[in-house]
Amino acid sequence: MISRFLAVFLALGCALTLSQSQTRVVAASPLHWLLSRYVLDAFRTDPVAEKLFSGPETFLIVQPNHDARVPAGWRSTPTVSYRSYAALEQAFSDGTAPKTGAIIYDNEKWSFTPDNEKAEPAKYMQMAADLVHSHGLQFISTPAMALSSILKPGGGAIGDKYLELGIPRDAARSADVIDIQAQSLQFDPTQYARVVTQAAQQARAANPHVIVIAGITTGRDRPDGTPATADDLLQAVQATRNVVDGYWLNVPAKGKDCPQCTDFRPTLALDFLHRLDTSM
Repeated sequence: MISRFLAVFLALGCALTLSQSQTRVVAASPLHWLLSRYVLDAFRTDPVAEKLFSGPETFLIVQPNHDARVPAGWRSTPTVSYRSYAALEQAFSDGTAPKTGAIIYDNEKWSFTPDNEKAEPAKYMQMAADLVHSHGLQFISTPAMALSSILKPGGGAIGDKYLELGIPRDAARSADVIDIQAQSLQFDPTQYARVVTQAAQQARAANPHVIVIAGITTGRDRPDGTPATADDLLQAVQATRNVVDGYWLNVPAKGKDCPQCTDFRPTLALDFLHRLDTSM
């Protein structure tokens, strides 16, 4: 009886040690990043930006057939974003799609994604994944949380509906990378961590190999109307660093793509990156 109890005790201890070790590996591994080239251009000469973004773990969003690609000497992965499957299909048909790197399918509750794609996100995410992979490129799926208000109208927290509908699961099934667009929750680190954690669990249950990143943004003010700070972004990262592989650093400007966004804030983004680098 004692030997059996000892065996069980040792097994549980080993399992706990393995679990803790896996958590440390996630925390210590290089962060994956997703960001736009125009953001990088705002602070590319900064040594911290180069340190964080020059490696292959960074997916750098560039324009197809555009001169502004990955900076010389950097190993970042060139990435092109499409807002609809129809546009993606057309790009491969007319030869304007990239030949290397990664492609984003960014289906959101906006005019750039057709209604039929917004109504059936799982179907079109799978079609996009199949098309991108057939051309030997990496596929990044970034379905917006707001799609859940189309699929499940009515009351309820958008993050909860996003999870109930299994959107992270559907996004991850055939993706190489998914982004959990939880940036609207970033000013509440507890809520942000809860939704991001559950979404990451869904994604990895569907695809253990998927890289999971979460969204943070400089383009929103706090709920009380005061400007966001670097500490706001840092707290969101600290609350989730052990459950995701990296982050989409979204630094938008007010415009037709994001009418509710604030002005362009690269200085805020750089302040956050310096604080993050110090804390890592």
